[in-house]
Amino acid sequence: MAFEFLFRLYNFVSAAQTDNDGFNAPQQRLELAKQSVARKNYPTISSKKRKLGDREADDDSDHNDSDDSSSTSGGGQDSFGDPLVQKELTSAGYTLIKLPKGFEYMTPVSRHSCRCPQIVGLTSGPSKVKPTMHQATSRSGVGVVLKTTTVDSNERRLLQYLTGIKAASNHTIPLYDVIDLTIGKTIVVLERQSPLEDVIGHYRDDAVSLCLQFIEGVAFLHEHKVAHCDLKPDNVVVDTGRKSRTSPRLFIIDLDIAQAVESEETMTKGWCGTPPWIAPEVGSRDGPIQRYSPILADRWACGEMIKYFTKYFPTNEGAQKARLLAFARQLVDVNPRARPELTQLQAMHGSTKRKTAPSPVEPIPKRPAMNE
Repeated sequence: MAFEFLFRLYNFVSAAQTDNDGFNAPQQRLELAKQSVARKNYPTISSKKRKLGDREADDDSDHNDSDDSSSTSGGGQDSFGDPLVQKELTSAGYTLIKLPKGFEYMTPVSRHSCRCPQIVGLTSGPSKVKPTMHQATSRSGVGVVLKTTTVDSNERRLLQYLTGIKAASNHTIPLYDVIDLTIGKTIVVLERQSPLEDVIGHYRDDAVSLCLQFIEGVAFLHEHKVAHCDLKPDNVVVDTGRKSRTSPRLFIIDLDIAQAVESEETMTKGWCGTPPWIAPEVGSRDGPIQRYSPILADRWACGEMIKYFTKYFPTNEGAQKARLLAFARQLVDVNPRARPELTQLQAMHGSTKRKTAPSPVEPIPKRPAMNE
């Protein structure tokens, strides 16, 4: 059987070297080959020395290790299929929304940083939910997103800190609830909103307000010593349910790679973010490691975001569009030190012109881990 395995592997490598036609996606070919080999159930090849009498036990151990790794390959998505997790979520008052068949195997549409896949965060539709996230409804009927993380995660810490700051300029998605699971993981609960890209085309009359809210929200983060480090349309959601009372309210999401900073003088290094929303001084995934200011890199991304928003401005906002694009050009200056503070735009326009309304649902206090 080992000879058959090596023979098939040799044939595959030979074909890969000679077959240039249709070999534009080597990763797909390698994956198919790996799956083909896996289906044959070849014995695990191990460098461990073992006694003959221990062979069966060692083989079982090897296969169990393999099964464990495959069960977690989807990140946090498999946690939601765990009956124990489902029981704890039910006890906490949440009902999971069943996703379409096969959805859990969807491929991420973009990536942030060089560590983890990035699919749009808190969305109202199933096509843009992270593998580590799942939609649900609360006991009171509120649509929420459950996101798996760890007890000491950066995102949990920042969400708890920022949610505690009550200010109209705070556009960080509020933390609705925290559930500490007995399996050692933590779930943060966030209200489900609509992705910016799904709604902005239908809310052109509010595009100026949404743009100013975004700048106001990032300025708030910077004021409270937080650099987002992954600003882009995918990380913005909108509460459109308030349309009858006020203009839609914008929220900034996904603090996975955000950083706590003292000021714009704080420097960091290492590539992170999502092309093409990354400032030039951050560098590239495969390039040399460069030092840069996360705050100033955020400002560059804000310049690109302003350009994005202005594409949806109504025709009667020509003067406003010209002023904002002029400010955006300053923000995307190749010299990071030449980029103005975001508060300068607020000084030009005053406070964001919109009515505000309190959140329809107050966040639930954190509960201890369940031991039932």
